[in-house]
Amino acid sequence: MKRKLLITAIGLLILAAGVFFVGKQLLVGYLTPDFLVKQMESRWNCRADVASVEVNLLGAAATVELKGVALAPRDHFADDGIALADRIAIPEGTAEMVSDSVLLEILPAELIKRQLNIRRLILDGLTISTTINREGGASIQKLFEHRNSSDPLLSAGANGQESKRTMSSTPLAIAGTADAAAESSEETITVIVPPGAVKDVSNDSGTKGMDFATMADRIEVKNGQLNFHVEASGADIRLEAFQLALTEIDVDPRDLETHNRTSFSYGADLIVQPPAEKGTEAYLRAHITGEGRATPFLPETGDLDPSWTTDLTIHEGAQINTFPLIDKLQKLLKGVDTAGVTLDDINIRGTLLADATTQIGQFQGKYLFKKPLELALPDTVLMIQEGSWLHTGTNQHKMGGLMVASETLTKKIEEKVDVYLEKKAGNFASENLRNVVLSPVMREGHLAIEFSSKGDLADPKADIVTPFGNLSEVLDTGKDTLKSLEKVGKSLLKNLFGN
Repeated sequence: MKRKLLITAIGLLILAAGVFFVGKQLLVGYLTPDFLVKQMESRWNCRADVASVEVNLLGAAATVELKGVALAPRDHFADDGIALADRIAIPEGTAEMVSDSVLLEILPAELIKRQLNIRRLILDGLTISTTINREGGASIQKLFEHRNSSDPLLSAGANGQESKRTMSSTPLAIAGTADAAAESSEETITVIVPPGAVKDVSNDSGTKGMDFATMADRIEVKNGQLNFHVEASGADIRLEAFQLALTEIDVDPRDLETHNRTSFSYGADLIVQPPAEKGTEAYLRAHITGEGRATPFLPETGDLDPSWTTDLTIHEGAQINTFPLIDKLQKLLKGVDTAGVTLDDINIRGTLLADATTQIGQFQGKYLFKKPLELALPDTVLMIQEGSWLHTGTNQHKMGGLMVASETLTKKIEEKVDVYLEKKAGNFASENLRNVVLSPVMREGHLAIEFSSKGDLADPKADIVTPFGNLSEVLDTGKDTLKSLEKVGKSLLKNLFGN
């Protein structure tokens, strides 16, 4: 009897599994790689690839996982809508975005009804390779350009009723297209808009017919790598072991003036490499973390062009090497030899001794320091002033700052001045006289040298700011200055500051 019950139970389990499998195919079988690729290529200016799709209906939240996702510049395979099986692989090195896994978490009931209201989106193993052009834009942005803003689709309004709408070009938008609907009524996905998320703003400027709202809970990037080639300078910027979390996402393309924001936090290993002809030693290696707020889209056009402000931390142990600006300042320091003040011992490279924090804002390729940045190095503290900026597109910059020598280095320079004064002034040499010489460049007992820099970051016009003006100007007019001093009989100053 027990054996019969066991056999019956096993049979029921097998039957249930079979029913579940068949039901799953009927309910979500439309979610195939070809279907999803068609959705992306019909909306965006790209060629897409999806290796496989896995759907899990068990548990409180259903998941849809896309594996082997890639986006590349559009080609004839995308234009002609050729099936994945009949395509050749995306040429190696041309995909600007690749992700090992894209996981969407939604409610099972919504998936069965072919409605997507994303609770959570996780991109694992994301790799982005893009070029920053001279206007500050990224080439990857072209992949998400909207192909046809007039294509209608079926989506649900705030009360859950279906209505005919136009889909947004935002990369967060996931829905079927009119073309798919025309082929088969089975190939449409209804997108649920949260109650109250959309209001009637059809007459607002800049909406371009966009009528799809997204209010996701969380978007994450895990184990990512971002590669940026800067066209203007030839430098390469990499973010390795990149982690990103977007929270408090509120995006409504019909009302981007009000609903166009997200919070974010991130961490990564930052590496800045010089152009190939400048050598292989990295300009900078640093672990960075931060958090901030972003505006993902331009309200006027609806284009994806994030602007953001972040509180940034560069962590202890970062290695700061020879940026062109640092190299130029180092050469200027070695050229200073006035009244025994030789600065060739100052090294503004090295390992960061403590965490450094600042606040940076970015808009269309321009990075603005909203708070000062202090980099504690072995010999100096290098300070970048608030209001300094750089532009990754044009490679232009304007910076002001301060180099503060360590206590040990300051004492070493003071000793050199004492030797010089004793040689020049003899019995007149004293601590007070040394203070007269050094006081213009002393702050709280440390030697402090102001600097400025502007122009092309690859060949900056840098200068040291002295009490008499910029160092280069002082050196150019030095001889004339000495002649004028001689005429008024200031022989003491000539003896102190002359060569």
